[in-house]
Amino acid sequence: MSALCAHLDPRVRAFNERRLTASYPFVRVDVLGLTVREDDRVVSKAALIAMGIRDDGVREILGLQIVDSESFAAWEGSFKGLKGRGLRGVLGVISTAMRVSGRGGPQAVPRGLLAALSGPSPA
Repeated sequence: MSALCAHLDPRVRAFNERRLTASYPFVRVDVLGLTVREDDRVVSKAALIAMGIRDDGVREILGLQIVDSESFAAWEGSFKGLKGRGLRGVLGVISTAMRVSGRGGPQAVPRGLLAALSGPSPA
């Protein structure tokens, strides 16, 4: 298994670091809870998933980030990373059940997170 992961790591890294060149008016975000083995212990992690919807309606996975837990700071970092890779043209962010700071249930993405996607993208 280690050899397989070692082979996949560079490909996953390249995927998550690639330049985003299309315009994505809408970004859908979701989280997947994971149980993983880390340092001979079983721990819970969160996989933050961002999917962009292009102008022509095609959906693309923009990135996947594994974090200790879903939080405002984790999503903010993820959004800033996407923007740094060229994400532009975002009109809205869609989330069905984002839990930020321990609040559960469907809610709008907090304004502070939307601010991470607003404004000009780096060149």
